[in-house]
Amino acid sequence: RRGLINYDLLHISEYNIYGPQGIVFVQLISDIPLAVLILSAVFASISRDLEEAAEDLGGRPLYVLRTVTFPLVMPAILTAALLSFISSISDFGNPMLIGGGYQMLATQAYIQLIELFDLQLGAALAMLLVIPALLAFLIQYWITRRRSYITVTSGARTGQVRPLPGWIKWPFYALSVFLASLTILLYGSIFVGAMVKTWGFDYTPTLRNLTGLVSALPMLRNSLIVSVGAGVLGGVLGILLAWLVARQKFPGRGTLDFSATVMYAIPGTVIGIGYILAFNASPYFWTGTFMIIIVAYAYRRLPVGLRTSVAAQKQVDPVLEEASLDLGASRFRTFTRITFPLLSRAFFAGVIYIFIRAMTDLSAAVFLNSGRTQLFTVRMFRVMITGTPSEAAAFAALLIVIILISLAILSKVTGKSFVDLFRV
Repeated sequence: RRGLINYDLLHISEYNIYGPQGIVFVQLISDIPLAVLILSAVFASISRDLEEAAEDLGGRPLYVLRTVTFPLVMPAILTAALLSFISSISDFGNPMLIGGGYQMLATQAYIQLIELFDLQLGAALAMLLVIPALLAFLIQYWITRRRSYITVTSGARTGQVRPLPGWIKWPFYALSVFLASLTILLYGSIFVGAMVKTWGFDYTPTLRNLTGLVSALPMLRNSLIVSVGAGVLGGVLGILLAWLVARQKFPGRGTLDFSATVMYAIPGTVIGIGYILAFNASPYFWTGTFMIIIVAYAYRRLPVGLRTSVAAQKQVDPVLEEASLDLGASRFRTFTRITFPLLSRAFFAGVIYIFIRAMTDLSAAVFLNSGRTQLFTVRMFRVMITGTPSEAAAFAALLIVIILISLAILSKVTGKSFVDLFRV
């Protein structure tokens, strides 16, 4: 995944950033899009009434941003921080490939499970990841429960966006350009590495690395099947669970919310082994099938769709749904005609994120895939460990192209522009 792609980049780079600084750098670059997806979904649905009122009363832009806008988007900010934190502590790909000997809990769990075959100690180390995830979740839950964040009461009227002063707009614009340029540079170097003989040593142009992609086309098809299935399943489950957690009152609601979120903190290797043990006997004998991979990926990334939908639902007044129920509509009709349209942006954000992560995931795939369900990332990983980084770069370049093409198809199907897909 991102560790796999960035391993070769950092390996041939003139700048040695192995160790914790390299892990922080790669995690930051990787998690920024997640924060953008979550925050943009909330910003797009916020009514401008409160901000306009504050501006009409003489509030300066920074004062309005600090006292009005930030408090309104606080659930989304905390959601992005929570998911980024859990993603960082549970990832083993980056520490394993670019950690430079820096040990983390997730990597130790992987070593115990895979290299030393100590299932008991590996499982115990993996379970320790639940403790910081639990603390982060409780802090996020406590803060968001202290006040109301409802802004949508009768439709998503966003108002007119007023221009910002140049001394505010241009620094943020420069920061955005810098981050975008850095991302393009990092991932653009993948294409350069795919077209040379030996990435990092011999930069003679060649097309030899592309020949290995022909034999990997069946694996690419398998990855597309798994990713589409996981994205749809995870998005649907995420919005349904968010509706239960945010709108319904029943015993164990908090437990359901936490159990669905804490799955994000479990390393993919543990997910893979757990699903093999759980679905290796009747009546659910799914080992070696696409179903076990789709379900594992959907539940592994379910917290993204869930937390995004919960943050969005906190801004929708329950009066809209209550009015529909009072007029005789069923709960299902109310959900499909009122709730879901207001949360469609959050839904597509979850689907897109799960699809991309499923296409690029490695940790769980190395355990769950079999001969006829082998995935593209597993093949890329095996090519990389054989000592052919340029051929692995060709695999990574094709993976980037496939994701971009898939997003273009999704844009055509949903009627959203390519840019709007990243602003869900």
